[in-house]
Amino acid sequence: MVKVSVDLIGRCTTQRKRKGEDENAFLKRLTHINLSDKKIEKIDGLEHCTSLQCLYLYENKIKRIENLSFALNLTHLYLQDNFISRIENVGMLRNLRKLFIGGNELTEISGLASCNYLEELHCQAQRLPTDQCLTFETATLHAVSGSLQVFNIQKNNISQVSQFRVLRSLQRLDMSWNHISSFEEVGTILGNSACCELTTLEMKGNPVTKQHKFRDFVTLMSSTVSMLDGKEITKTERQFLINREAAKAQAQARYHQRSNLNNVYMDNQQSEGMRGQDMMEHAHNETFDDRYHEHDEMLGDQLEPLVEQDSAQDSYLQQEEEGQDDFVQEDDGQDDFVQDDDGQEEDGLHPLEEASGDFVPDNADGEDREEV
Repeated sequence: MVKVSVDLIGRCTTQRKRKGEDENAFLKRLTHINLSDKKIEKIDGLEHCTSLQCLYLYENKIKRIENLSFALNLTHLYLQDNFISRIENVGMLRNLRKLFIGGNELTEISGLASCNYLEELHCQAQRLPTDQCLTFETATLHAVSGSLQVFNIQKNNISQVSQFRVLRSLQRLDMSWNHISSFEEVGTILGNSACCELTTLEMKGNPVTKQHKFRDFVTLMSSTVSMLDGKEITKTERQFLINREAAKAQAQARYHQRSNLNNVYMDNQQSEGMRGQDMMEHAHNETFDDRYHEHDEMLGDQLEPLVEQDSAQDSYLQQEEEGQDDFVQEDDGQDDFVQDDDGQEEDGLHPLEEASGDFVPDNADGEDREEV
């Protein structure tokens, strides 16, 4: 195991010990120390470096974050590619601006609730099982939501990203080589209500990037993203897409308006048709009644002469019958006369003269008709 010593520190900094300067004074004024790839297993021996601002400890064998309580001025901490399984003992690092802790064995990003000035967090490519994704503590995300500008979470089996919408100051987000598969999931972090200052988005290697018009979707969803997967989104490209979508929206609006008007027209036509049908039936009934009355009047006019004629004929027949009865009675009288004729004539008058009251000659010579 390699132990951090004053000699090692002196060889791992660009600052040089002044002539006649003691070791403690030298260590106290150091601001940058690069102890990367030194097979260090434990953070130790740095307690005199109180002015330390940048500490490079990547590519070592460190398993735990510890012994950094002295580094109140530390702003950059590089711990990537070690064997760290938990973020701890960093609560006192209130001036920490950049934390590089990718390539470790973390399962959760936590323990940063006191790091309110953290601007960059690099936690990519944790050594995780294939069926496990890196998770994020809510308190940590809210603590850095107003300060975090760069967030690198690539290669962590992440499929849901809506939890990152609280990072309102985020400018660069690298989510490459994860399991993000839907436009909707990406849309949760874009737009004015989420990461409204985002300018650079890396998404390559996710299933969603293989879908049709993914680039157009990102370009339209965010008015601030100007770099997607290493390719610039120009103002001309964005304006073209905006104009195209506006034209589509206008066409759809016109279509829906016409559809609505057609529906209203059809409803009105149906109502008018039913009303017209009722009116036609009513008019038909009125016309039928009028024609019926007219027909009755016309038939009455035609029947009236016939009725009068029938009445006249009935009167005539009645008169004929009455005359015939009189005639029958006269015949009876004649029979009586014939019977009387068998005897002697009375008063020398012809029977017809007695019946009619007038003298009727039997022949032209005025001779009396012979009795037959």
